[in-house]
Order: sequence, then C-alpha cells, then structure tokens
Amino acid sequence: MKRLLYVTPLWSGLKDLLFEGAAEGKGMPAFIKPLQYFVSNGISVDLVVCSWENPDFKISANWLKNTTVKYIKIRKSRFAVAKLINLFKIYMGVMNLLNKSKYDFVYGHGGSIGLIACILAHKMGIPCGQRLYGTFLSEKIRRYGCARVFLKHPFEYLSFLLNNKNFLMVTNDGTEGDYVWEKITASKTNYKFIFPYNGIEYQSNNDNNDYCIPAFLSNIVDPFLYYPARFDRWKRQDMLIEIINELVSKKRGIHVFFSGHVFDTKYYEEVFKKAHDYNIGKYVHYVGTLNKKEMKYMFNQSMATLFCYDFSNLGNAFIEALSNGALVIARKNKEIEKIIIDRQDGFLVENVDDCVALIEMLNSTQDLNKIREAAKTKAEEIFLSWEERCKYEYVLINNIIGERQ
Repeated sequence: MKRLLYVTPLWSGLKDLLFEGAAEGKGMPAFIKPLQYFVSNGISVDLVVCSWENPDFKISANWLKNTTVKYIKIRKSRFAVAKLINLFKIYMGVMNLLNKSKYDFVYGHGGSIGLIACILAHKMGIPCGQRLYGTFLSEKIRRYGCARVFLKHPFEYLSFLLNNKNFLMVTNDGTEGDYVWEKITASKTNYKFIFPYNGIEYQSNNDNNDYCIPAFLSNIVDPFLYYPARFDRWKRQDMLIEIINELVSKKRGIHVFFSGHVFDTKYYEEVFKKAHDYNIGKYVHYVGTLNKKEMKYMFNQSMATLFCYDFSNLGNAFIEALSNGALVIARKNKEIEKIIIDRQDGFLVENVDDCVALIEMLNSTQDLNKIREAAKTKAEEIFLSWEERCKYEYVLINNIIGERQ
C-alpha cells in the first residue's frame, strides 16, 4: 500500500473532523475532498497537523479511522522570534517522523509549513508536492516589487521560487497565483506548476429538492441576503452592514445571514458592534457553519448571495453558489469577469452604492430565473466535478510515485 504524509495547518474543515466529531468538514473542500479520495482509494495517509489550538481529538468520520495524526503544537504570536521557534519545532517534528517511517510521497500544505515539508522531503530523496490555497502576493508584487516582497514574505515567496518539489499546485481563486508564479520564476522552474479551479457538486434533476430548510429561518418571512464566508477581515462582512444600513434608511429593511467559521474573533465583534451602532441588529444574523443541504436552500431561496471579498472571490463558496443556481452579486475584478457576464448569469458591482441600487432593483424584478439557470449552466461549462478534480490530484501523485518505484 502506498503511503502519503500530509503536513498541514489546521484548516477549518479539518478542525471540524478532528476536534468536533463532524462526519464531514464544513470548510476547505479543496483540502478535505482530495484527502478523502486518497484514503477511499486505498492510499495510506498520515497527517502532521500544526496549530496553536489545544488538541482535543474527537474523530467520528469513518474514512479517517485508520489515519494516524501527529499534532505539533505551536504558539500564536506576531513576534519574529516566536515564529522562528514554531518553524524549527515543525522542522524537527517532521524530520523525526520521516526518519522513523517510510513514505512514498510528502504533501506539504500552506506557505511556511508546506515549504518546510518539501525541503525535508527533497533532502531525504522523497517525492513531494506543495499546495497553496491562493496567495496574497500579487498586489504586493505590483506595489512593491519582488525583492521587497521576498524580504517581507520569504516563505511564501520561496514556495514559488525553489525547485525542491515535483509540483506546486495553487488554487485559481481570483488571487492570481499564475501572475505571482510568472513574476517570481519568469515561468522557468523544474517543477510542474498547476493552477486549477475548485470543483463543484453537479446537480442532477433528482437533486432539485434535496435541501433542508434551516431552523433559523422559521421566523423570517421577509426577503433575505446570504453571505457565505468565514469571518476574516478581508472577507468584508462589514460591507454588508453598510449595505443593510443604507437599505434600512430607505425603508427597505432586508435580513442578511452570515455563515462560516469565525477565524478572526475581533473582526466578528467589530462587525456586530457596527450593526448595533447603526441600530440594525435585528436584520443581521450569524448562523454558524451550514451543511450542504442547508446551503443549497440558502443559495436558492435568498434574494441574492453576495461575494464582496477584497481577494479570492472565485473561492469554493462562489463556485458552489453558481452551480446551485444562486443569484450571485460579486465585486468586480478581472478574474470574476472571466466567469460572470453582468446581468446574464450574475451581477457585478464595485462598491456599496452599486450594491444597494442593485438590491433595490432586484426587489422589484419578478423574473430572475433565467439568470439563475444561466449561472448553473456557466458553472457546468467551466468547473470540473469534485470527483474529476480529486481524481486528477490522485493520478498526478500516483504517477509521480510510480515513476520513482
């Protein structure tokens, strides 16, 4: 049996599976689904998970029962010395494991953690790959140039630069990983650069009624908006507060439901304080993480599903919304414009005022089903199913292992 070593941060969906006894992860499907595909197709996977959270394992997902998890506890800190100590701790932990056990492939996830895994694997002659789920370097390179970005973000920069791996896979999520790769490497690398979209769950005719009405909607009879994103400052839930405030001031009160993990507690509190200060708290709701059937209902029954992120509007939530026939409103940028044709299969806006005007228009427009159907069609034209997407990653790594043996 082939053996893989995953070295990874504690992503939101993985936390659900390891610490909360969830049967499925409610986040980061681009990490969870390939991992599950590997395990389900006869590959033995061990996990090295690095996080500052206290480990309290409660694993109930059957497919993870035979997976060994090594947990490396690090400190949450902004200080450089503490960060270096964390990286040294990860380096030693992974090195000790590679010295004790034989692996056919090492799969490093994230910038610093993934890079360390690949450095060690390469040093020991083990095939390896690195996985980045988008990047924040594109705008910084445009603004400051490569040299300054390297000094500020050395590990993520080196993830693109170093040829110490068989491949680097970066999600095409609107953060322009292809641009970063071209600028840092001049498109000259010994490794394979892979730039895939996330996958989608294809909707068959039999799936049309496969949804679940969330309990929190039981007392809501008015139109509502949906915003699926973890609470992180660049996800811009605060823009929705401004939008709802403008609508309420025009006597068009509309509820908004936020779903997703709370990654930044301070930001979460700021968002709801702003809602309270505007006296619109009754219209603003946080509902935690939702399962697939609940999300499908929200996509289909909300007046619109919004994506106002500063970056990465092409992430998994956007793709799921589109494939489920949501009425999508997204902040305009060149990556989104490759997918959405404004007012044909979704709507593009630039700011709060645009969004308010559009929502007022939607409130008085009856026939939007054509746009919803066009969104489904567009998703099926562009994105692979998750089955195909996971199979690609599985075949890629299997072939690398096969070439080695």
